[in-house]
Amino acid sequence: MSKVTIRRVRLEEQSGLDRLDINRPAFVDSIDDEFCDRAVVIGRSCEVLVERLLGFTNMTLTISSECSVVDGAGPFGHQSSVPRQWTAGEAVSYGDRVHSMLCRLAVPVVVLSLTAACGDDSASQPASASTTAVSSTTTTPSSTTTSEAPDLRDGRPFEVTTMQLSLVDASRPTSESAGGPEVPERAIDVWLTLPLASEPRPLVVFSHGMAGHPRKFEALHMAWAEAGFVVAAPVFPLSNDGAQGSFTNTFDVVNQPGDVSFVLDELLARSADPDSDLAGRVDPTRIGAAGLSAGGWTTYQVGLNQPVRDDRISAAVVFAGAFNQDAEFVAEEGLPALIMQGDVDPLISVDVAEAAYASLYSPRYLVVLHGGGHAGPFEDADDAFEPKVDGHDELINASTLAFWDHYLLGIAEAGDELLAVAESGGLATLQADPG
Repeated sequence: MSKVTIRRVRLEEQSGLDRLDINRPAFVDSIDDEFCDRAVVIGRSCEVLVERLLGFTNMTLTISSECSVVDGAGPFGHQSSVPRQWTAGEAVSYGDRVHSMLCRLAVPVVVLSLTAACGDDSASQPASASTTAVSSTTTTPSSTTTSEAPDLRDGRPFEVTTMQLSLVDASRPTSESAGGPEVPERAIDVWLTLPLASEPRPLVVFSHGMAGHPRKFEALHMAWAEAGFVVAAPVFPLSNDGAQGSFTNTFDVVNQPGDVSFVLDELLARSADPDSDLAGRVDPTRIGAAGLSAGGWTTYQVGLNQPVRDDRISAAVVFAGAFNQDAEFVAEEGLPALIMQGDVDPLISVDVAEAAYASLYSPRYLVVLHGGGHAGPFEDADDAFEPKVDGHDELINASTLAFWDHYLLGIAEAGDELLAVAESGGLATLQADPG
């Protein structure tokens, strides 16, 4: 039996946590919750890690009640051995809060040891409340299984369904505009394109541009959903094409990053609610953001600008994004970004895209589409103002899917696929800094 042990995983120093609580998605059969009194000091970091470990199909998980201090002193100085075993899975340390190594494993059984405090009287505060209550029973995986780690692209093309949500954020106002006076809330419809899957799937939140609308991107969103990504596209209150003066309501764009975060709050809450139509549909550890033009600016802010970004977002795609290089922008180090830009865009020049690219850390990619305009390469319509270039649709779909596969699904070979498809057929030029 092959084994891998990951040690020295640092926990975020949070008080009031002295035992292991696990939130179990409905599709997981069971969990052994027989723990010793003070099994593991655990914060949000490790809850995210556990959710990531559980986010695979055909998996059983056993938590051992055996716990012993390895070394160190104090609630955040100890290391404890708390074996976790699962079949046909991957061990993934997720996010900046959990620092370890990424293991893409093709072995039947893996053992993971987390840094923890155990059996020390200083770790005596009650555990924090879980966001989702679950019941559990014991399931022990077989140590003789010969199955390989699952390919997270299995199932493609997924069957897809669509739905629309009407949300209201009562905490923030909608500004006065040509369409009417200020109102105390923000009404946000959300167009959802969802793969039909038995397990939670990654989420991409897509932001339209000025005088835009999610209906203009149905082909792109369908391609992503058929690949297994949930796509949520907000209809922003004042920049959508149904709002009076939508193309000139630029003053409200500063509120759109908050709209994206609000939509994330709502979708994740509904996915965690077993009585919701969206129960179990979204993997909260695999979230991307994307957008066009003013929606690209929204994506730069909510996904990549360190002082104001939503840290649930772990990858970003920007199409012809507005970017003010004179404004304060502090890129989040290590957060992957893909910029796609037409070289005959009449609104956003290649220079703007290059300035944005230069402002980012690796991993970063800039794809310049030869003959590509502003919205034309990315929207469904092929019109006289911006006729489509043959091959751009396929290149955009393939490049973005390779990017999501690599950075949201953790599929290593997808990184090479991105480099290959982005310059295929002489349709684009690629700058790449994978890191």
